[in-house]
Amino acid sequence: LIIFYYLQYSTKCIQKQAHKEGIWCCTWGENRNRNKQYIITGSLDNGLIAWEWTNSQLKCLYQFEGHRLGVISVDINSTGTLAASSSLDSQILLWDLETGRLTKTYDGDPADTWTIAFSPDSRFLATGSHTGCVNMINVQTAQKEGSIQLEGKFVYSLAYVSFLFCCIVLN
Repeated sequence: LIIFYYLQYSTKCIQKQAHKEGIWCCTWGENRNRNKQYIITGSLDNGLIAWEWTNSQLKCLYQFEGHRLGVISVDINSTGTLAASSSLDSQILLWDLETGRLTKTYDGDPADTWTIAFSPDSRFLATGSHTGCVNMINVQTAQKEGSIQLEGKFVYSLAYVSFLFCCIVLN
C-alpha cells in the first residue's frame, strides 16, 4: 500500500497492492528538464517500481528486476535521471529513469549495503553497513573510492547535506 499526500495541492493518492510483499523503502525525485516527478518503491518481494506522479495520480512507469533478495534502500540522484537500489543480496543496482534500463552493478560485501544516498553532485553513492562502514562508490565506474569506519556501529541511515553527509548509527 502506498499513500502519497502532495502538500502543494492537498492531494491524496492511495495505491493498493503496489508490491506482492511489504514495502521497505521509498524515495522521491524530480527531473526538472523533463518536468517529471518520480517515486521509487522497494519491497521484500525483490522488486523495485518507478512511479511517475502525473495528473494527481501515480502511474507505474517501470518494474525493475535484478535483485535476488528484498530491496531495503533506494535513492534518486539530484537531476532525477538515475535511481539506485540496495538489497539484502549485497548488490547496488543503478537504473536509468529515462529508459528503465540497468546501467551499473556494484557487488558489496555481505551486509555492506544497508542504506544508500547519492551525493549532491550525483558523482558518488554512499553506502552504510551493519558493521559500521560507510563506503563511497563512484557512480560512473561502480568502484569503491574510499571508506570510513564508525567503530562497528550499525549505519541505519545516510543523508547528504550540501558538502557533508550525516549517518544515523545504532549502538
